[in-house]
Amino acid sequence: MRLDVQNIGEIQAILQTDDLGSLDSVSCSEITLPAAVDLSRAIIAVEKKGKHEWARVLRALFPSAAVLEECSRAWLHQGSVPLGADIHGTRHHELFPLFTQDGLTQVAWHPFEARFARSLKAAGFSSSLADGLVNALNEMADNVIQHSDSSPCKPARSVVGYCVTPNQMGFVICDTGRGALASLHRNASWTSLQSDREALCAIVEKQASRVAENVFGDGYRTMFRTLADHNALIRLRSRDGFYELYPTTGSRDSQSGEAASIAGFQVSVSCAIEGVAKEIKLC
Repeated sequence: MRLDVQNIGEIQAILQTDDLGSLDSVSCSEITLPAAVDLSRAIIAVEKKGKHEWARVLRALFPSAAVLEECSRAWLHQGSVPLGADIHGTRHHELFPLFTQDGLTQVAWHPFEARFARSLKAAGFSSSLADGLVNALNEMADNVIQHSDSSPCKPARSVVGYCVTPNQMGFVICDTGRGALASLHRNASWTSLQSDREALCAIVEKQASRVAENVFGDGYRTMFRTLADHNALIRLRSRDGFYELYPTTGSRDSQSGEAASIAGFQVSVSCAIEGVAKEIKLC
């Protein structure tokens, strides 16, 4: 089984039933970055509840213990760059813990951005596209700080990550905050929204924002403008709602719906220079 952003919801649904036996037949041969970020967070959550047998079973789903350790360190805010690593080099993947108001101005963030840019260029992305993707990542990370909790002074626990292989890349921003619906309800213009699915549709299609002085937000315009013409697959998830934007022949299409509820908000992006954009195998 390939565990990705779409079927990770099946694991979450099993967790909500509290039926451990349902996972006995699940075997994971590979995992993508968004799924790895979600699964590692689930493991930490069940451990905190004292469900150590659940944690053991979920750990067994990870194809790589080393990658699980990286993800866990990011969620626990124990750093992103391995000791002794070349901070100016390139990466196949990297994770960054984001948890303070000044998260995007802290010393470690700028080298993280620079490594992402260098990794993209080394993988065949043009300088202009690489810079645009880094800017999109930065914009999404800033959105987490501004909107994930009731005050940007104390944003929700979050993880930012990227994965790069020749001619393709993916990045993810995931938080444990209140989700899109609760955030938009801070703005009287959007209090009529009834679900997180509706909230995601409003964000993408109507540029909805939680900021009362600004009915329409600019946070996603930067990302969509950069990615619209570059064969990108974009997926937003907020609690039990999701929204996907994907390329079709000569155009783009979208779909939205509901799935197993997962706390917080996640945006994942996959982009390919040629061929079909899809989530990259992390391990």
